[in-house]
Amino acid sequence: MYEYEMLSFLAGQYKPVDLIRALVAGTKVPKEAQLATRVLKCQVREWVRNESSEKEVFELLQIHQGEGDPFQRPLFFVWVNFVKLKYEKSLEEAEMKMFIFLEDYCKGDDLAKVLVAATKIDSTKLLAEQRLNSQIDVWVEERRDAASVFKLLELHQKSDNLFASPLFFTWVTFVRSRFSDDLEATKAMISTLRGVYEGEGDLVRVLAEGAKIERMKAVAETLQKALNEGSPKVLKRHDNDASEPPLQKRQKIDMELPTLKRQHSFDLNDPLPETESNLDLPPREN
Repeated sequence: MYEYEMLSFLAGQYKPVDLIRALVAGTKVPKEAQLATRVLKCQVREWVRNESSEKEVFELLQIHQGEGDPFQRPLFFVWVNFVKLKYEKSLEEAEMKMFIFLEDYCKGDDLAKVLVAATKIDSTKLLAEQRLNSQIDVWVEERRDAASVFKLLELHQKSDNLFASPLFFTWVTFVRSRFSDDLEATKAMISTLRGVYEGEGDLVRVLAEGAKIERMKAVAETLQKALNEGSPKVLKRHDNDASEPPLQKRQKIDMELPTLKRQHSFDLNDPLPETESNLDLPPREN
């Protein structure tokens, strides 16, 4: 491929760091962005050969300097390709290395936003959901309110499919952890949902849809009763799916275990997401 020839030529004209800076700058110019990104993908093999670290490549690509969702930036996927190639013998290890790095690098709400974005990608969905579950203790310690975490998890964008989202279960678990009193937890949920759904009819419909989902039926029905009676009924801890451990015994996920050995806390019967077997790299000519 001519991208490798171009990279080889440019490598003779620039110092390594200056070359990457020039290519990264090129990705910000509309007419040059596609070509610059393809050449950077060719550079991935050099980084692996040179045993570059995840942090070094992340910063060389200036991903940390961008605004918004990193999963929407082309250069983020150049970094992903680098990590996958570096740990090509195990996709699970590659994914774990990516998340460990991101959790060290991103802080607070930025980390949560990255993890929420990762739940939208099939190959990282399961692991991202597990990592978000580990954030519950952080939010409880910070005494975050139910509404702010609801929005942070982007649940306000779920519309009628709210109860089908694994992140809604994460939120319910957070609220129950945040409020030791069951009545207060139920009140917080109702208050948050009323703030999201403007019309009472919309909320009634969402709760009705939630009651059709077996593992969320008890939660939805309790909230329905609270809404209908005007004062929340107690959402008892044992009303939840039998697979959920008692709240006071909720354990942190051991993130050092391989992905396939960890159970998804939302539903143990959920299938593992499909993983990508091929790296998105230009074919190398012999």
